[in-house]
Amino acid sequence: MRILHWTELYRPHLGEIELLTEHLIGALHARGHENIVVTSHTAAAAPDEEQRGPARVHRFRFAQALIGSDPVAIAELKQSVSDLLASIAPDILHVHTLQPSLLFHESLQGPWSTVVTAYDPQASSAALAARVLTRADAVTATSPAAIEVLRSRVPTLAEKALAIPAGLPATSSRLPGSDASPLIVAAGRFAGDEGMDVLLRAMPVILRVFPAARLQLIGDGRARASLASLIRELGLQDDVELIRWQSPARVESALARASVVVVPSLRRCALGLVALQAAQLSRPVVACRTGDLADIVQDGITGTLVPRGESNALAWAVIDHLAHPERARRMGAAGAERAAREFSMPAMVNGFEELYAQLSRERRRRASDLLADRPVLVWEGQQSGYSALAYANAAVCNALLDTRVVDLRVASNQRTWIDLDARPELQRLRELDSAVAGLPARDNAARAAVWVRHPLPSRPSAPGRFPLVVCQPWEYSLVSTPMVEAFGRCREVWAPSLFSAEAIRRSGVRTPVEVVPYGVDTRVFTPEGKRFALPHEDSFRFLFVGASIYRKGLDILLSAYARAFRRNEKVLLVVKDVGVGSTYEGHTSGDRVEAFAADVSNPRVAYLDGRLPAASLASLYRSCDAFVSAYRGEGFSLPTLEAMASGLAVVVTAGGATDDFVDESVGWRIPSRPRYVGRSVYGQPAPDDVYLLEPDVIALAELMRECFDRRDEVKRRGQAGMERARTSWTWEHSAARILERMSALAGVGIAVRV
Repeated sequence: MRILHWTELYRPHLGEIELLTEHLIGALHARGHENIVVTSHTAAAAPDEEQRGPARVHRFRFAQALIGSDPVAIAELKQSVSDLLASIAPDILHVHTLQPSLLFHESLQGPWSTVVTAYDPQASSAALAARVLTRADAVTATSPAAIEVLRSRVPTLAEKALAIPAGLPATSSRLPGSDASPLIVAAGRFAGDEGMDVLLRAMPVILRVFPAARLQLIGDGRARASLASLIRELGLQDDVELIRWQSPARVESALARASVVVVPSLRRCALGLVALQAAQLSRPVVACRTGDLADIVQDGITGTLVPRGESNALAWAVIDHLAHPERARRMGAAGAERAAREFSMPAMVNGFEELYAQLSRERRRRASDLLADRPVLVWEGQQSGYSALAYANAAVCNALLDTRVVDLRVASNQRTWIDLDARPELQRLRELDSAVAGLPARDNAARAAVWVRHPLPSRPSAPGRFPLVVCQPWEYSLVSTPMVEAFGRCREVWAPSLFSAEAIRRSGVRTPVEVVPYGVDTRVFTPEGKRFALPHEDSFRFLFVGASIYRKGLDILLSAYARAFRRNEKVLLVVKDVGVGSTYEGHTSGDRVEAFAADVSNPRVAYLDGRLPAASLASLYRSCDAFVSAYRGEGFSLPTLEAMASGLAVVVTAGGATDDFVDESVGWRIPSRPRYVGRSVYGQPAPDDVYLLEPDVIALAELMRECFDRRDEVKRRGQAGMERARTSWTWEHSAARILERMSALAGVGIAVRV
């Protein structure tokens, strides 16, 4: 299970909640769960993202944006967090805070279940916290008393709030016993409400009875200076040691040496981890009767409880323990036994695991109930891999899932899935891959259904009563004769571009052909973000992304580039070859590009042939100024649309698939003419003479020169292209078009608004 933990603070910041969250993450990891942390940046120097122990930690500047009341920064942070959660796709969102960073969480909606742990139920009275608690699927607190506080403040929580007591890992090392002279230890964050000043005022009374007693205060915080001043004011410099916060192991060692551990918290909902840790170490505890302390410490059995803020009562409780060491030892032993029984780490993890599993079951049941009346859409085609078709399948299926209006089934026909760790969005598709098993055998008359194959496979018909649709991109002017026959057995053919649709119709296909375009992920492909490291930073950079095969026209581009520029000009052509070791293995011409680059009479070229994940490819687009593709044949050209979404003006072949979304307002179109290549295509006979497009080399050279000379115009068209991609050409738009066609085919009314 993938669990995203939302915390106000996290390591390297130290505190009870951070410590408890870290222990929980470690225990969940040991049981096979994946953990991710979203937290705030603090003053401590820490990276925006790092692997910290078993968890991937993402830090955002929540506090800075809120303190500055910057609406732009707040909006950008909300979008960044939303994008992160969409990419992670957690099963559980576990919120460990009721503090202001919730502003960035409350509007987030997704297919996950949300658990909120209220360590400080008093904070639930804030309007923001109350809204988050109300919307959560489950709310937990660390004690029954805390649950009652929550229910009194937010009455709607009655049915979904439960207590899961805090737990700590068992002590594994052999620890020293208490010191010979009386040692009193208190530890915590010096925030002003931890009651350390009350303990200091109790010390003169304790010292009158036990002059050799010493007090160690361990911690840090804004109240440290005032505590140091109070020590001087009371004349306790020789009796009290003020120790900065130590590592958990050193704190544990200090507690283990104590004659008595004091937790003088003034907070009404004190968490009490120090009291729990002392109990684990068989140390008696004197604590204030408040919050979880009243549950952790059993008065007269494992320690002593006193009224909050009363230094005299606190002093005499400590004196009583020091005066009766044997009774104090028995209390410590009873505390250790109870801690192992009721406050262990396994017990806490069991509680959360059971809750996570219950919520997951309920989510699946709700999803099943919702899907019961939804039309079935089976999408057949490779989902995981390095081809553009696999990428398009995964992208459109995820967009369809997000609509929640169809019962989507996946038939990938692949034995192994790759890149699951690098692409979390594939995981939920993989879970749906087996859902198609047995589906054709059921009676589908009760529910409308459509079976889509992308692209055309060898099998000519869909199982059961499903109407078959084939989604087919095409790069040539005609499809092959066998394809014409196969398309004739379909209910409908979808093509991603008008060029592809016309090629299929022109070939004599009588089945209805509809344009269902591809899209772009505008969360990934955006002008903002990291940039790819490229040479010649002062150069104007043209970018080509595609396979170095004949159909992609890289030879035309190199010829035009050499005609337009000289070696000494500040210009660079970046060639990102695709499919070198996979889809187009053995057919690419990277050696020709490298030979061109090595010729000192040619303008400069940077050649890249490694595989790039989507985020790195997006950074490559951002590092360039204009995108160029002098293709001879394309079924759609995803790189062109990705470049537009990234803010690049584009220079592409006129008359091809990109005419659907590229005009003179967002780029330049290269004049082209038909170039006939025979009466076969991909080794199969065609109904007539087949042609590709032949872009004009001289015209391309002039257009590239124009881009170089008119950089302001390049930026203007790039901005217009980015806006067009975002408003009309996303995968969400593709999903909406699919649902429109599915409504027509299945005779049902389904639609979404993009």
